[in-house]
Amino acid sequence: MDVTAIAAASITMHAGQMMEAVSVTMAKKAMETQEAIAAQTIQSIQAANPAPAAAQAARPSFGHILDITV
Repeated sequence: MDVTAIAAASITMHAGQMMEAVSVTMAKKAMETQEAIAAQTIQSIQAANPAPAAAQAARPSFGHILDITV
């Protein structure tokens, strides 16, 4: 095995490692972006819909008092 073949093998190996590192970094960035979008979506939903307890207090009912026998 000559020096050229060893150098070519080394370059090929390092190029593969670099491509793998870039792929992992891109996947992490995509996951972080999706996490931020999901957090914003959850906040928007919570802001649009009041808490069930607050909504129930605003509309009192007597349904909890009724006892239905059949």
